[in-house]
Amino acid sequence: MWRLDRVVGPGAAVAGQRRFVRFQLDMVRTRLGSARDAGQVRSDAALDQVVELLFGPLYHRWLLRTGPLTDEYADSIVDLVVAVTPPSPRRGPPGPPAPHRTTTTSAGPALEPPLVSE
Repeated sequence: MWRLDRVVGPGAAVAGQRRFVRFQLDMVRTRLGSARDAGQVRSDAALDQVVELLFGPLYHRWLLRTGPLTDEYADSIVDLVVAVTPPSPRRGPPGPPAPHRTTTTSAGPALEPPLVSE
């Protein structure tokens, strides 16, 4: 199997990973942490694993060329991750319902459930 550290040396491979990949993954993890603190992501969600759930399929498809890497594919991965990391149940009185998003599909407008309960 091809490995970057064997091609350019272990130091360069680590530096490249830190500069290009780790920075992006850390930014997403930080954003997910903020979402968890705001009650938008399950309080028990393992954020490192959630980041891997988001990026793993994208990198797999990109590196192995198993299919096209399209906006629709990326959106479907996000939808799956959102489905498995719903907000924790709120405590206290219920608030007003969250607004719904309307998107347009090939079949016309579609009403999507809110991503976050307000």
